[in-house]
Amino acid sequence: MSFRLKTILGIAIIEFIVMAMLIVMNQFNFGGTASAQVFNRAENTARLFSTMVSDAVISTDLATLDSMVASTLTNDELIYLRVLGPGDTLMAKGGAEAALAQPFVEDPDFDAALGDHRIDVRHAIQIAGQDFGSVELGVSTAGVEADLARAVRWNAMGAGLGMLLVAGFGYLLGSILTRQLSTLRDGAMALEGAVCASSSRP
Repeated sequence: MSFRLKTILGIAIIEFIVMAMLIVMNQFNFGGTASAQVFNRAENTARLFSTMVSDAVISTDLATLDSMVASTLTNDELIYLRVLGPGDTLMAKGGAEAALAQPFVEDPDFDAALGDHRIDVRHAIQIAGQDFGSVELGVSTAGVEADLARAVRWNAMGAGLGMLLVAGFGYLLGSILTRQLSTLRDGAMALEGAVCASSSRP
């Protein structure tokens, strides 16, 4: 293996390791922040909606509940919304029928929601510390997952471009170093020849 090739490979390996570390760190930070934000948004939505519907639940105003569910579902992230009264009696619902038909299982964190691409959260409807029912809703993770996939693509493209630039730089550096070493070797050989020639004279 030539010195030039060794130089290029050495620089490329170092660049690959550095770029891989940067991509992993970037994805970890971005993914953690984005997933935490959407999960908190789901919890805050459930909390806010449970406060909004508390009076209608207590007064069993089903028309108002239906109207509030319908208006809240205009949020594109929401997949379904369900209002349960005392004893988990269904008072109002809306959204995707397929999601509503499934048994409700609350997700403890974002990673648990990736199985069905939906964050399922519940919040109690409370007044003066007394439970009057609960709100269950599902928030789509599709937007965050798409952002994460897009970030991976951009990072991979950036890493590829960086590798190409480093390969070009490594080739240039290897060529310069090889030329200089060749010049040094030729000079050393010429000097050795001159020394041998002078020592062979009587």
